[in-house]
Amino acid sequence: MSILIETNYEGKYRSSTKTPLSEERIAVNAARFNPVDLLASAYGSCILGTIDWEARKEHFETTESRSEITYDMSEDGSKVGKMNIKIFFKNDYTPEQKAVIEAAAKTKCHVGKSLDPAIEKNYEFIYKND
Repeated sequence: MSILIETNYEGKYRSSTKTPLSEERIAVNAARFNPVDLLASAYGSCILGTIDWEARKEHFETTESRSEITYDMSEDGSKVGKMNIKIFFKNDYTPEQKAVIEAAAKTKCHVGKSLDPAIEKNYEFIYKND
């Protein structure tokens, strides 16, 4: 089933988007919060949700985690060239749980799998006791 995402351009680099999951529109002002920021935000949200999904399947949780993503544009500025992904956890985990977490972040996230494979992705996982 297709999902409709409707975006209205309002001029002066501003747009608003409606999704079927929210009554609130998402406002974008490219001068302050641009579409690539939305991409990084979507990627961070997807990673965190995917990690918790995979963790719950293995009978543990990853609540109170957070991500920080920085990105660099390609040399010609036409697309994202590099993403640095840091994921922070308030809890410590066993080596087996860390393997689940790290595999989920790197290979299971739908947004990450949809990104151009040419984008260089660097991951750093920061656990409470590391």
